[in-house]
Amino acid sequence: MKKRIIKLLIALSLVIVYFIHQYYWNTYSFRYLITNYLVEGTNIIKITPFSRKISHTFNLKCVEKEYWINGERVFADRYGNKLAIIDGQKVKYYKFDEFNIVDIVSNNEYIYMLFNTSPNKNKILKLDKNFNVVDESLNFEGNPRNIVLIEDDIYVVSNILKKSNDSKSILYRVSTKTMNLENSIYLESMSFVFRISEVDGKLLVFGNYDNIGYKLQVSKFDRNLKLELEKKYTENALCVNNILKNDKYLIIQNEFSIIFLNKLSLDILNVYKKENCALLDVMKKKNCLYVLSLNIKSGESYIDIVDIKTLKNIKNYKIEIGLEKENDIPSLLMDDF
Repeated sequence: MKKRIIKLLIALSLVIVYFIHQYYWNTYSFRYLITNYLVEGTNIIKITPFSRKISHTFNLKCVEKEYWINGERVFADRYGNKLAIIDGQKVKYYKFDEFNIVDIVSNNEYIYMLFNTSPNKNKILKLDKNFNVVDESLNFEGNPRNIVLIEDDIYVVSNILKKSNDSKSILYRVSTKTMNLENSIYLESMSFVFRISEVDGKLLVFGNYDNIGYKLQVSKFDRNLKLELEKKYTENALCVNNILKNDKYLIIQNEFSIIFLNKLSLDILNVYKKENCALLDVMKKKNCLYVLSLNIKSGESYIDIVDIKTLKNIKNYKIEIGLEKENDIPSLLMDDF
C-alpha cells in the first residue's frame, strides 16, 4: 500500500513539475529584435526561462515591423527597398525600385506595399505571391503612416507636411481592383495623424489635435469615410505604433504610454506608463503585456512583463544580448517560434 502511495505521489509530482515547466516556458519564452539605422545587420534574440541567445541574423537595417505573408515572417527596411523573409534558418531577400517601405498588407491573392516615394508623396504596389509587381497606384499626396485592407478597399492615412503651420492630415480610400483613388477626406480636427486600424468593420484613426501638448484624438469612420464618432482626450500620445484588440477593449501603444480604451464608447479605462522611458513596442501573451522600453536618461533598454489587469510588473529583462554594433537598438517584440 505504501509503495502504491509513493508511486502515486511521484507521478503527481512529475505532473506538477511538468505543468510548472509548461507555464514558465509559455509565459517567459519570447523573442526581441535588434536593428541598426546606419548599417545592415539585424538580430533576433530568443529568451526562454533557461537561456538567452541570438536565433537569427540577417542583412537588413531599419526594421520596425514584422509581417506575416504566405505563412512566413517578413521584415522590411523602413527607409530602404529591401525585404527579408525568414524560412526556418534560411533567409530570402527581395529588392524593389521604390524606396521607404512604410507598410505591407496581404490577402489570399495579392500583397500590397505602401511606399513613401518622396517627401509628401506615396504609392501602393500590388504584387503577386512571388513578390512580382502586377499593378501600382499613382502617387498620392502626403507622408503615409500605415495601410489597412478591407475586402476590395485599401485605406491609408497620411500627413501633408508644409513649412508653415497649415500642415494637413488626410484619409484615402483606394480600390484594389483598379488601384485608383475612390475618395478621400481631410482630417480637419487633427494636427497630425499616426495610425489607422480596422475594428469590427469600422475605421479608427489615431492622431493629435494639439501639437503643443500632443493630446490624443480617436475618430471612427465607416468604410465610405463618413465620420461616426470623435473623441478628444486630455491624455498625451506620441507615435501610436500598435493597436491590440480584445472583445471588450483596445490597447493603444504609443511612446508615452499604453492606453486601454473601451471598444464601443472609446472611453479610457486605464493607462500604463513607465517613468523616464519611451515605450517602443508591446505584445500581449496570455494575461500579460510584454513592454519594450528605452530609458531616455540612461539609454538602457528593458522588456517588462506586466499583469494586464493590475498593470503591475511581474518580471523585467535588461537588454544586453544582440547589441553588437554601435547604434544598435531594440525595435520589436515577438512571440516565440
